[in-house]
Amino acid sequence: MRLTAGGLTQTRVVRSGGSYLADHDRRIVFSLGGERQAKAEIHWPCGGVQTVTAAAGTMMEVREAACRQLRAREQGERVGRVQRPPGSL
Repeated sequence: MRLTAGGLTQTRVVRSGGSYLADHDRRIVFSLGGERQAKAEIHWPCGGVQTVTAAAGTMMEVREAACRQLRAREQGERVGRVQRPPGSL
């Protein structure tokens, strides 16, 4: 995940798992300094990229929407309002 605020970009990596019957905290904390908002760019394991705007002093939960949309496009399923007819390219 990359977060950009006031011209400064910070990067954090989330790792899950790690030991038997245990997990680690998946929360990521950034300091925005004096900035009021920042742009977060999330790179998901499936290859999808999702961008969100975060306000200072808030906590957000971001779900892997980019990957669901990417898989749907690859499988020709409906994504939003766009639907590809069967057998078309």
